[in-house]
Amino acid sequence: MRNTLIHLTAIASLAVMGAGAQTTPSAFDFRALVRPGTIIGGHVFTLESTIGNAVLNDSGEAAFVAGEPWPQVPAVFTSRRIVARQGDVIDGKYILELPPNAILAINNAGQVAYEAWYSDNKALADAGEESGLGIFVDNHLASDAEFDAHKNATPFTLTDDGRIVFQNPGPARTPQSAKSGVLDRIHIKPPSGLPFSIPPNLTTANRQHPGERPALPLFPINHRGQVLIPVNFKNGGCLLLLGTPGAH
Repeated sequence: MRNTLIHLTAIASLAVMGAGAQTTPSAFDFRALVRPGTIIGGHVFTLESTIGNAVLNDSGEAAFVAGEPWPQVPAVFTSRRIVARQGDVIDGKYILELPPNAILAINNAGQVAYEAWYSDNKALADAGEESGLGIFVDNHLASDAEFDAHKNATPFTLTDDGRIVFQNPGPARTPQSAKSGVLDRIHIKPPSGLPFSIPPNLTTANRQHPGERPALPLFPINHRGQVLIPVNFKNGGCLLLLGTPGAH
């Protein structure tokens, strides 16, 4: 794992340089917020864990969706705690599904906003029938999601005082092919024998709604210049890397 992390951080530095703006620093000190064996809120990340969407605040705290194969359920995490699990009852709503590519936001106070399909009551939840797609802030339902004419869920941010602010999602994008990933777009190949992907790699909304997901940053970057890179290995295991600009 140590050699794997060294290889990945070198590639991640190149990826940031290849994908970022001109102001992006060229050298970073990376540390793993999540790796196999990491424990957050009593949850142990294993070689079967995968990371979905991830976001970063200006304090360097991350929020992300992660899960394992059944019977484990996906959950929203920060680097310090479990925010919510699929199956939880939050603000009277039954969390029916936490998509791996759920839109997330984390403010500088550490509050987390996340979208989840919910049911209004247990009978609907037991039948697998959703009542809506909600935006939850920690342990309460803040708003129902908004959709544009293309059935895209509208992205949002979370202010430091806990308010949801919807953003203009922009024009609909063309879904990428299964073979197209961030490494292909920035002309960087992983080392031989080290296949991995950088999530989120899903472009369509979950359940029966076919709308495309909004375009999300490849690598969330905060105002301190820190960058967050989630990595899933095809042969098992995941990493969540936080890069801090270094003096090199």
